[in-house]
Amino acid sequence: MKTLSILIVTLFFGMYFSKAAQAYLHVSSSPIDTISEFNQIAGMLVKEPNKFDQNFINIVVTNEDTLVCNHIDVNLLNTEIVFANGESKSLRNKEIMKVYQRGQIFERKPAYINNETTGQNVMMELVKDRFNLRIYKYVRYDLNVNRIVDDYLIFRKDGQYMLRITPDNKDHLISFFGLNPQIEITERD
Repeated sequence: MKTLSILIVTLFFGMYFSKAAQAYLHVSSSPIDTISEFNQIAGMLVKEPNKFDQNFINIVVTNEDTLVCNHIDVNLLNTEIVFANGESKSLRNKEIMKVYQRGQIFERKPAYINNETTGQNVMMELVKDRFNLRIYKYVRYDLNVNRIVDDYLIFRKDGQYMLRITPDNKDHLISFFGLNPQIEITERD
């Protein structure tokens, strides 16, 4: 079903896609999992890769469908997507599992605060992946400090939560993942 959806989308938007991208999407059964894979596929989706603009290609993945669109507008409860032909579709935010936008990947993951699950699934930005581990940035409002904070959480590729980056483990994990050492990590109770 997913491959059929991708086939229909690629045929519909064929005037924008290269033959290499069409061939890849027709035979691919696995989702795009890394930022480099997204950029590679998005680059193939344009007939003239040297004029590739990451703002042109957006992909929204739900449990039932994969939608390639030109514009994504996220609201409080719904997300409006606009296709190349001007048609739009509204999706409930909780239906969206992944979003590929402007070279970034956002995935629905279980939220953790202080290594305890909140019982909610939220969208997090995939920051970096290395081997079988992935760092996600979880942006939330922290009532304890009355401001928006960025938590960096590490999950295994299979989705199992591992740990949060803290001031105690920051240096080792930033070095391991090759991240900017200037990211702000604060201790929370």
